Amino acid sequence: MSRTILALALANSVSALLLPANRGRVAKVRMAATEPAVEVPPKDFPLPAYEGLKLPYETGATKDNTNEEVQKESTLFLFGIGGGSPMLGGLERSPVGAGVFMKDIVDKGLLKSDPHSLDELQKFVKAGLETHNAAAVPGLAPMPEDYNFFGGDDLAAQLCVLLESNPFYASSLTPRAGGGFEIINFDPAAKDADASYNVRIMRTMGRPGPQVNFQFSVKPEGGLKIDGYDVYENGVKIENPPEHEPYKGSASPLQYYASATLYDLFYVAQTLHGPIHVLHYVLTNALKWASEDSDYNRLNKWAVEYNNNVNSKYAAVTEKLIALAAPGQPGRGLLTSGAGGAAIGGLGGCDASLPVMKTSIEAWGACSTATEFHDAWFQSSRKQLESAGLLTEYFKHTDLCAACAISATVALEKKSKKMASTEEKLREYIEESGAWEENGIKSVRSLLDIMLITGVIHGGTLSMTRLFSVVKSAPLAIPQLGSCAFSRRARRLRAAQY
Repeated sequence: MSRTILALALANSVSALLLPANRGRVAKVRMAATEPAVEVPPKDFPLPAYEGLKLPYETGATKDNTNEEVQKESTLFLFGIGGGSPMLGGLERSPVGAGVFMKDIVDKGLLKSDPHSLDELQKFVKAGLETHNAAAVPGLAPMPEDYNFFGGDDLAAQLCVLLESNPFYASSLTPRAGGGFEIINFDPAAKDADASYNVRIMRTMGRPGPQVNFQFSVKPEGGLKIDGYDVYENGVKIENPPEHEPYKGSASPLQYYASATLYDLFYVAQTLHGPIHVLHYVLTNALKWASEDSDYNRLNKWAVEYNNNVNSKYAAVTEKLIALAAPGQPGRGLLTSGAGGAAIGGLGGCDASLPVMKTSIEAWGACSTATEFHDAWFQSSRKQLESAGLLTEYFKHTDLCAACAISATVALEKKSKKMASTEEKLREYIEESGAWEENGIKSVRSLLDIMLITGVIHGGTLSMTRLFSVVKSAPLAIPQLGSCAFSRRARRLRAAQY
């Protein structure tokens, strides 16, 4: 495991939010009978996310509906960070030469313990985002000079902020007996059938170091305050863990354990992030095919735009995040291979991680409404989260999403009698795809509800990954991640692990 994995995860998160330009419709050209037939090259389809998932009717090819402009921007950004890394093909594939991580960090031999070792990476990421934002929103005021773009050094405070504002992290909050919340990533006594998603997915991760659960109370003004933590070593609870003195290279045990928990929640969040792309791949292709097959041209024109670049992102997810290796070999995806065990390394996990991730897709696919989806996504109710002052901006946006789904559906139904046929074909397509067993997405409104909410959630990847451009946020509790004693060769090898 190295900082490169986290840096490139950040690059992918940023590139995923680049807005596609409107390319317009592609004209259909009919060949005259006297003209020779043009040989159409075979389509290349992404690796399936899991066994049984295959989009019907020859749809979902990797390069179908690709936005080359966005692909170019995201590629330049990705190589700008990781160019020269062997895992990205080395310099022979990089259009910009060595990226900032290889050139200004690895090649200079900067140690992880150096508090300024990631300064150049931070400058590159910040400049790239500011440039994109200025182009996307002309006249946008620049961020204040004192804006803490990467969050600061207090990891315990960052843990609270992310849980308060980021839906990926907040999904892990469980109501606490007597009030407040807790993070339960480890529960040695719980059986898999009764365990929460966090406990089940963390059991497949198998990282070394302490296992930590945190407890939080709610501040009078709203927000979270850390009340304490439970520490486990090898499944055994440690009584009276240290609380105050400097600890294992960290300012305090609280900072040390917060670092470990931030990493664990980052892994949990990524195991939710990957399946969102699977969901979007199925739903946008379903809407595109159903509206086209029903000759509902007004809806199809919009559905084509909605599917724009989704297939290529799905291909990247199935190849880089959740891919499984050949039988008998360790998982090769970032989420299905451990930091030290696999040939290329990863964030943790193993082959057993994928079936746990699939349970999320099954639960989301069974939802028909925004309320049902929220119940499936969070371990706390919306009422509990809102009463604690959590996710206030998120819920404002998702309320707008639900209203948009209603108004859009009403407008579409008024304008065409082809809606019923489209929805029938939508259901047919999803069932034929094998993506999930119990389908609740049986109407355009349901599809829009789920797509819009998960789109807002996906925006949380920016704050989810930005923290890992800070030196002190690397999980000190995990030797493979926290050690700065790597040789130059080891650092180069680990720089390949994307």
